[in-house]
Amino acid sequence: MSELKQINQHLDSIDNRLNSMENRLESVENRLESVENRLESVENRLESVENRLESVENRLESVENRLESVENRLEIVEFEQQQVKQAVLETNEKINRLAVIQESQHRIIEILSARSIQHEAEIKKINDLQGVV
Repeated sequence: MSELKQINQHLDSIDNRLNSMENRLESVENRLESVENRLESVENRLESVENRLESVENRLESVENRLESVENRLEIVEFEQQQVKQAVLETNEKINRLAVIQESQHRIIEILSARSIQHEAEIKKINDLQGVV
């Protein structure tokens, strides 16, 4: 019987060790399940980040397109501004030439006016002399 007792004890020891192993395996399984859950959570968060990045990229592309449009419009405005500047310079040059011509004509009118007054005075003298004679 002692042998049977020893075998029983040995089997109990093996059973205890198997229970211990089973508990450890269950603990490992639980930890693995926890790790899987955490990985799934990380994957979900990464997917959310990817979606947000995609949204940001789309918005950035939209901003780039708008900026390109603004740059094109700015080039047109700069070109038109240069044309207006050139037209203003040409107009200013013409106005300056007209001012010179007007000043010259003003001097001529003053000279002609003085001559006209002088001629009127001379005609009056002639008429006065004729009336005396």
